[in-house]
Amino acid sequence: MTDTHEATSTTSTAARKRQTIITLGAAGLLFGGILLGLYLTDPQQQIATNNDQVSSDEEITEHFNLPGKKVDPREVWISRGESDINTLKKSNAEFTRTIEQLRGEIAQLQTNQARANQATPSVPLNTGVATFPTLPPPPPPRKQSPASGTMVDTVLSDAAGQTANNLGVNRNGSTISSSAILSVSLADTPVPDDKDKQGAKKKPPCNVTNCIPPGAFAKAALLSGLDAPTGGRADTNPHPVLLELLDTASLPNRYRSRVKECRVVAAGFGRISDERAYLRLERLSCVLRGGEILDVPLKGYVSGEDGKVGMRGHLISKQGALIARALLAGTAGGIGSAISQSYSSVLTSPTGAVSTIDPSKTLEFGVASGFGTALGEISDWYLKRADETYPIIEIDAGRVVEIVLTEGIELGVNIEENHS
Repeated sequence: MTDTHEATSTTSTAARKRQTIITLGAAGLLFGGILLGLYLTDPQQQIATNNDQVSSDEEITEHFNLPGKKVDPREVWISRGESDINTLKKSNAEFTRTIEQLRGEIAQLQTNQARANQATPSVPLNTGVATFPTLPPPPPPRKQSPASGTMVDTVLSDAAGQTANNLGVNRNGSTISSSAILSVSLADTPVPDDKDKQGAKKKPPCNVTNCIPPGAFAKAALLSGLDAPTGGRADTNPHPVLLELLDTASLPNRYRSRVKECRVVAAGFGRISDERAYLRLERLSCVLRGGEILDVPLKGYVSGEDGKVGMRGHLISKQGALIARALLAGTAGGIGSAISQSYSSVLTSPTGAVSTIDPSKTLEFGVASGFGTALGEISDWYLKRADETYPIIEIDAGRVVEIVLTEGIELGVNIEENHS
């Protein structure tokens, strides 16, 4: 009994030790797992790991300019400098390629020239005159085909062969070796100008027979009167006047020009300040002995009987009459308006003024009001007509004046011999 009890006690003790070891092992494994989980889930460890990965890679830095960020002038200058340097590098590379290409072409040309010099025999040149091949004869004229009626070009075979030989080419297309070196030199040949051609036909010298110098004058009579305008654009749109020369023209140094009975066309305008009409010369016309017509432009002015520039005339203005009529119509219109107001009464109230018409005076009010309005419009019309009307300087026909030239004229013919 005792042995059995001891064996049972020993077995239970071993089982307890085994359970204790298993429990401690399980607790150790659990504690180790917890520590490993805490280590792996530590955020500091993850940040360090990420930093190590970032540091291991190549760092790339890029700068972005925000729209509101201020631009640094130094950065702009640096960027422009880099762009200019890149452009210069590209240009230099292109220049280098071009130079190398040109060098290659020059070397090739030199090589070809050397080969040509070796292949061509040297011929002494006795004179500096270049030897040219003779030109072929011209082709025969075109003949008409009797069958079809069309024009065909007939060229002789001998002429064609001669042309080919002169050009250094056989009829079969092969090149004929030249016995001499041909050199062609180009020279600038002046082309004769039209002015030089015209200069060949020299004009006759200007003298008293075919020219009238500036400062010449002659007596003339007005064949037509003039109402010279004074306002608006009178100086830019003058009125024409016709004059006839009464005597020969007086030239400097007591010379005379036979332009008697020739006619002059002038244009004139007036000025209120001095009550004179100013005429400028336009053209001179004469009929020569053989019936030819002489018509030349003319520049000058007309001098009146008092020797002054222009001709004194009568100042005529219709503005005064128009203004007087406007005044009369305005006065009558004002009276009519006053009469019409006498037939109405005005009542003033806190809300405003009210005009009322006497019912028994309606006809009188209408007549007076219409009369005043109509006369007011008539007055305005007269004022507009007065504003559009300008005074004029009246010049009568038949007055004797002097025409004076300010620029010389060339008649082109001998007026002394051809004047009728």
